[in-house]
Amino acid sequence: MNPIHFLHYKVRSYESDSCGVLKAISLLNYLEDAAGEHANLLGVGGRDLMARKINWVLSRLHLKVLRYPHWEEKVALRTWPYGWKKIFALREFELTDEKGEILALATTSFITVDAETKKPINAGPILPDFPLHNERALNDSLGPMPKIRTDLPFLEKPFLVRRNDLDLNQHVNNAVYVEWALETLPDAIGGDSGPKEVEAAFRAEVSYGARVLSRSQKHGENEDGDCFLHQIVNEKDDRELARLRTRW
Repeated sequence: MNPIHFLHYKVRSYESDSCGVLKAISLLNYLEDAAGEHANLLGVGGRDLMARKINWVLSRLHLKVLRYPHWEEKVALRTWPYGWKKIFALREFELTDEKGEILALATTSFITVDAETKKPINAGPILPDFPLHNERALNDSLGPMPKIRTDLPFLEKPFLVRRNDLDLNQHVNNAVYVEWALETLPDAIGGDSGPKEVEAAFRAEVSYGARVLSRSQKHGENEDGDCFLHQIVNEKDDRELARLRTRW
């Protein structure tokens, strides 16, 4: 079993934004696709875990984009499992263009949950051994994420959970949370380019038909650009579903 997995993509028109570059959401879908395919090859994919009545759930994400590829551009995605941090499985990603130049880097942490109780479990001891690669794409400890301050001004937009938002586990796909977050940004920020960085902590699931509120708040700016905090909550009980931070 190879600890490093390669996939190649050609940026399609439906994956591109109005400027003809890859959408941040499409890039996140590439990561999910590559992680799932590699996990299947390693014997720890979704179907393998379903047989044990457990599921993989993405807990944390940190994506850094140096350049978004354009429509019809060919890219290569390299991914590998790095190791375990307590009960969290770490997976890394590196996206390059045809010249081998790095376009994006990402680190993620996954957790396994009981399919019936939805509670986290330590699946490390019960999963089959699979090879690891001792390299970080992004050196991030994936520590606590800051929270929006509700005593300060913030932007807010409601969304209804559609069937199209759900994944195989029947809860909202992680990329949709990011999409909701980006929709609350001022036009001057998110109108013509994707974020340079996306950090996300996924905290709870939400089901079909629920209404959610997506909030964003400016968190500072410097020579590298603007920074925003985001929060997704269930409108019914204000339960926090995700925290995010984007840099532009």
